[in-house]
Amino acid sequence: MLNPQLSTLLTKLKLHDFAKSLSSNIDAVYLNEINFEEAVIDACKTELLTREQKSIERLIRSAHLRYSHACIDEIKFYVERNGLSIQSINRFSECAWININKNIIILGPTGIGKTWIACAFATEACKKGYKAIFYRAPDFIEALEQAVDNSNEKLFIKKLKRFKLVVIDDFGLSNIPSKVENALLNFIDSYSTAE
Repeated sequence: MLNPQLSTLLTKLKLHDFAKSLSSNIDAVYLNEINFEEAVIDACKTELLTREQKSIERLIRSAHLRYSHACIDEIKFYVERNGLSIQSINRFSECAWININKNIIILGPTGIGKTWIACAFATEACKKGYKAIFYRAPDFIEALEQAVDNSNEKLFIKKLKRFKLVVIDDFGLSNIPSKVENALLNFIDSYSTAE
């Protein structure tokens, strides 16, 4: 059993998972099954793993994905999707395209799962530590239109640039008002030249 004073200190330091791991290993330390350093290393690994998982969950939650549970491993390849292969999915799931400021456009008929696939890529990006945001195209255009109306489209684009990945769902189905065309081009250009 962990010393109560140590347990209290670890709790105050918010090292909850560290404390749980160390507590579960402390008897093995006293029985000389493992040494204290091994127990501390295991506790550190447990704490880090938990923090990484919470960070990923926070990134996914803040992305407001339509399908936050979408996952690359669950993409079905028996559905008729021209150009979609295990190799292309694996290549895109590495997220190298995000680092070099490239885009993915997912095309296909209604009901084929384009939104789900886009959310799966966004989820994978979040797992790799990228900040992402999901918009339905009408909502994105409306937000851009409000920014133009309020003469703060540069601020809107600057806020969007906090996200390394912006998913715009059903983009080709929305009419783009002429007053936002220039702001939209500036947004696209800002991502293609981002550092």
